[in-house]
Amino acid sequence: MEWLQIAAIFDKFGADVLALGALAYVLTLILKKTLLKKAPKKYLTFVPFLLGILLYAAFSFFTHWQAPPVQETLQKGVAAGGAATVIHVVYEQFLRGGAPTEISVRTDCVREILAGFFEEVPEGLAENLCALAGEEDGQEKMRGLLAENLPEFTPSQRENLLKWLVKTIENV
Repeated sequence: MEWLQIAAIFDKFGADVLALGALAYVLTLILKKTLLKKAPKKYLTFVPFLLGILLYAAFSFFTHWQAPPVQETLQKGVAAGGAATVIHVVYEQFLRGGAPTEISVRTDCVREILAGFFEEVPEGLAENLCALAGEEDGQEKMRGLLAENLPEFTPSQRENLLKWLVKTIENV
């Protein structure tokens, strides 16, 4: 059995769409680690979809050895892209634990607030402040930790800033 017959069997049962979707996802992972390291995540969502369409178009061309039917290629290309996107979302959100937890979201918010006062937020400061916010005497401990790390201000500015930061962090 030659490879064109194998491809025809895959095509008949729709396995080509799933296989190309999985291949598009693997290529997406490789691209994310190499060429697209600094690309915004919202744009990376479309990469598996577009790769699925391109891979199916190439697959269709090589199995027909001529210009493939456009409508069929687009339909199955969109299906392969959709399959790649579904694999991407399921893996990123459920299997890899990509969905943010309440603690990580809170820590990110606190880090953003602190970024307005520091050129570079000290390592672990946001995490420590979030942990202290839940304790009974957390306000005093947070005030002490912030007082140690905050840049120089006048005493009245510093006191007002500490009150505001402690209250804000508790409410995040």
